[in-house]
Amino acid sequence: MRKFLLPIHLFFAFVATACLLLSMSGISYFHLAIYIPLVLIVILDVLLTLYDLITRKQSVLNQDLHHGIHIGYYVYITLVYIRFFFDQGMLYVNGDLMTRFTFIDSQLIYFLIGGVALTLFHIFTEVEEPKKQRKSRKK
Repeated sequence: MRKFLLPIHLFFAFVATACLLLSMSGISYFHLAIYIPLVLIVILDVLLTLYDLITRKQSVLNQDLHHGIHIGYYVYITLVYIRFFFDQGMLYVNGDLMTRFTFIDSQLIYFLIGGVALTLFHIFTEVEEPKKQRKSRKK
């Protein structure tokens, strides 16, 4: 199971990032003070994951908790956007489209809080591992 967590993590990260970037067409409905930092934080988290993959940090890449939390966060974003993109009549009624963008806007603060917490968890996980290795070298 462990070998499938990283590809699932990267897949949902790609889908969630694509959903966030595709919703820029309705940027006039969003609070920009929340939307822009959210997009930047999600892209930063994806870049940190790719950095771990390139540098082959096994201490981070082999953690089930790390991948599970990321997958849950990105699935939440994807499910909210599935509700946005695949609701009936989206392309035909302008008022209905505005309601959907308002629904996404109401979820942006939760996305931002989760993204900040997730990025901090990712950074602290990377910083914590070398400390453990230094302690074992001293003994």
